This record gives sequence, C-alpha cells and structure tokens, in this order.
Amino acid sequence: MNRFLSNPTTWEPEEWNYLNQELRLTDQIAEDDTYSVTSAELLDPEQCADYLDRLQPLYRSSSRSLTASMFSKRYAFMMVCPMLYAMSVYRKTFSLTIDNCQLESAYFQLPTRKTWMPNLWLRDPSVYELQSIHAENNELYTQQREDIVRRIFADHLQPILKNISEVSSISRTILWENIAIYVYVLYENRILKEVSEDQRERIQHDLDYLTKQAPADCFGEKRNPLAQFYTPKRVVPLSEQPQRVRKTCCAHYELPAPTDYCPTCPKICKS
Repeated sequence: MNRFLSNPTTWEPEEWNYLNQELRLTDQIAEDDTYSVTSAELLDPEQCADYLDRLQPLYRSSSRSLTASMFSKRYAFMMVCPMLYAMSVYRKTFSLTIDNCQLESAYFQLPTRKTWMPNLWLRDPSVYELQSIHAENNELYTQQREDIVRRIFADHLQPILKNISEVSSISRTILWENIAIYVYVLYENRILKEVSEDQRERIQHDLDYLTKQAPADCFGEKRNPLAQFYTPKRVVPLSEQPQRVRKTCCAHYELPAPTDYCPTCPKICKS
C-alpha cells in the first residue's frame, strides 16, 4: 500500500458479513466464470470490446454503447461502494489497484427471473486500518481520505472508463454520472441512515469532501465529476419523493420490457 496505511488489520466478522452480503465483496471464485473478468482485461481495448459484446445478450441490449452504460453501473457499485463504506464506517481500507481486482459472476433471484449481479474478488485481500479514526480536521486523516479517493477514481476507474468509452462510443460523461449516483445513494440512502448520531457528523464530512472539496486530479479529470452532478433534489413525475435529476441519460429505457424510464431520467423530468 502506501505510507499513510501502515497498520495491517482484519475485518471484524460483522464487518465482513456486511461487505459480503450487502456490497458484494467476495472471497469466492465463481464456479461459472462465463462472465467473470479481471479489471486488467478491461484496460485492453480488444478484450474490453469482446467482453462488452459477450454481455450484450445478458442485458438483452441492442448495442455495445447501451451494454457499456449498463455494465458501468455494475462495475461502479463494486469498485466504489465497499471501498467508501469501509473508509467512512469502519475506518479501514484495502487495495483497489487494477491488478488486484476481478469480477466474479453471480446471479440474484428476482420474482420472475435471475439477474446478473457480479461480485468483487481481490487477489490480495489484505486490510489496513486508517491511522486516525477520530477528528475530521485531523491532517493525517485528510491525507488518508484524499489518497483513498485518488486510488478509487483516478488510478482505477478513470482509465477503465476511458477505455470503455472509446471501444463503445459512449460519452465518458454518462459513465461518470452512472458512478456518481452510486456515491450519492451510498451515503444518503445507506450510510447516513444506518449510523448513530455521533457518527453522522464525521461521515457527512466525508460526503461533503467527495461532492464539494475533492480536487479534480483525484478523479483524473479536469473537474470533480461528483461535484458536477450533485444537484439539489426536486419533485419528479415518477416518484413520490424528491429526486436528484440526472444531467445525462443512461439509456436504460432502451432495454426490452419490463424496463422503463428511470425516475430521475432527464427525458421525463424536464422543467
């Protein structure tokens, strides 16, 4: 790892169970590896294009660009949610280098069909405790947090999104918004609702950092994409609760029935 993360540790049983059952971190190799892939393979244009084409019938998608949009959501969840949850809630981290990550196929049973929900498997599953677990203004924790954000976004996601964008002719902006939504939902709908009152303030600091303060170079881009899409929520036609309307369309509505427009789709939430 690096100079900020020098304290090896382990997951507590309840921590591992949560990351495994809720956020799809796994220690098991899939028996059926038809749709398994290493992150390194997604960096190779030919292998990335071939993999997206293999996924196309799985999504019942009509184009490689639509497949890329749908796949980026699955990929974003696995790379963003366990890492940020571990950082904010457990004050622990692990290696998310491209060479350390592999997607393992798994399926989730819905009432009428199975849906593909891959898991994240780590070649090196070592866990590290952040050296400072208190005081959001602590300089060391600030350095640790910036380092983790950089490792997730600039070092891992940005080069893979760039390659997916190039081989599928989909805008990288759409892919970044697909990722940003998972960050917002992770904190607003999950972490901040789960934790105790005394934890909530320090975790809000983490969300504020991600969406307002993190420098663009932590994302390998000219601007912070999490800040770019972090707009106020408002009333929309397809939801009883206020929603943050997307700026780009992920094209989910193009999938065959029973899929439909997302409640936050800009095509139906025009002012």
